[in-house]
Amino acid sequence: MKFLGHIAISLLVQWSLLLETSAYPFQAGHCDAGPIPSSPSNPHYDSGGSQPGLGALENAGFKVTFNGVELDTTQTNYINPGETYDVAIEPILPNSSSTFKGLLVRAENTEGGGSEIPVGAIAVAPADSSIKKHPTCEDNSIPSVTHTSRDVKTTAQFTFMTTVIVPEFRLDVTLVESGQRGIWYYDLFTLSTAPSETISPAPTSTPPNDDTAPPSASDEAAPSASPSERCGPEALWFVVYDVL
Repeated sequence: MKFLGHIAISLLVQWSLLLETSAYPFQAGHCDAGPIPSSPSNPHYDSGGSQPGLGALENAGFKVTFNGVELDTTQTNYINPGETYDVAIEPILPNSSSTFKGLLVRAENTEGGGSEIPVGAIAVAPADSSIKKHPTCEDNSIPSVTHTSRDVKTTAQFTFMTTVIVPEFRLDVTLVESGQRGIWYYDLFTLSTAPSETISPAPTSTPPNDDTAPPSASDEAAPSASPSERCGPEALWFVVYDVL
């Protein structure tokens, strides 16, 4: 019996070490809003610090881009509804040695719950086999991506599209640098599909300058019109936005 007890204790110790170094190797362990839960039962929780984690993604040397444009945590980031964006979590500096192992990206309404975003309003698709949609998030209609292994990564890519206008929503991004407790980073971005501004500016039309246009031959030959005939409707020019 003592021998079996020693085996059981040894297995428990090995399992504990496995969790410590390789927690949730095939996907994020939760689909909760906000940073990694501050609970001693969470393998990534650092009980030694009053502020779990190591701060913003930039502290790890990473940024989030939509079609090459970096998202900003300090203001609303506008995107075009119906447009597919190539999203990348990538190093801030070229030739950077920054790496991570795990990630969770999830879209939700600004109050922190995904259910208020219409089902199907946001579509995400992993760009390769290193990431996937999170099963728990998907079961709750929360658009998301997560890692598929604990392999060291330098970037993660996926596509993102809003199929309808969503006035405002948030994008949670968590990166786990290693399985050791507390070695993770978190950013919260606010996005909107309001067409007043866009990450990818839509083409605009500019009215020609009629003052510089030379008179046509027909204009020179035509008799002078009366003042009432010369007053036609005023031309209106609009900025064209690529919206649905």
